[in-house]
Amino acid sequence: MNEKFSVRHICLLRVFGILGLCMVTTCLAESNAVAKGSKENGSGGRYMVVAARRPSDVAMPAPAPGEKNPVQIGNFLIEGDKLQWIDGKEFGEWSKKEGATSTMMNDPMFADVYYGLKLKREPRFEYTARGKSVGWVHVVDSRIRLVPAPAGSPVYILEKPLSEKDAKGLEAKLKDMKFDPGPVDGVIDHKTRAALGFYLEYKGLKHRFKTPCISAKLLEEILGRSAAK
Repeated sequence: MNEKFSVRHICLLRVFGILGLCMVTTCLAESNAVAKGSKENGSGGRYMVVAARRPSDVAMPAPAPGEKNPVQIGNFLIEGDKLQWIDGKEFGEWSKKEGATSTMMNDPMFADVYYGLKLKREPRFEYTARGKSVGWVHVVDSRIRLVPAPAGSPVYILEKPLSEKDAKGLEAKLKDMKFDPGPVDGVIDHKTRAALGFYLEYKGLKHRFKTPCISAKLLEEILGRSAAK
């Protein structure tokens, strides 16, 4: 009887342990995606999901067992004749309208996103298709977008992909400053992100993020110029 009782409790502990691990992993998901610089300058209305973070004051709902998040690191938000949302869904007829402004600037979980900025509010747009809301997008600067999940958490951090020239320039400058980004090959990988994390820590950020985002301010500061258009 005692043996059965123990085995049952061990199994329950394992189940709750797995669910807890899933929740933590989802809450603090960061990107291992590799962003390769494009030979073309700029990327139009294309923004890639590079990280997912939990706001400090919002609880993260635990995923149902076996449930797969349709939003994956490396997915794109693409604005064109069709709208491609970050979950991969496409909409032929779509529109967006500006809503009430807001900001996550004071949240330490997004300190890298707002590095060097002094925004009180930022533009926020609601995207709609087929008469229904698709989601909201916060416009931080010319390179960064924030897309909260419908429940408010996580918040997906999106970047406009760098041109090959800017990607190589960023890596070269980091290397010159002794922040090792790996090879200067135009590929923004985990080593480049790690170098950016050390740079931001050197510049005064209290937290070092696994996937620090490359804001327009950060890029201009390191390159000594604005990004290629």
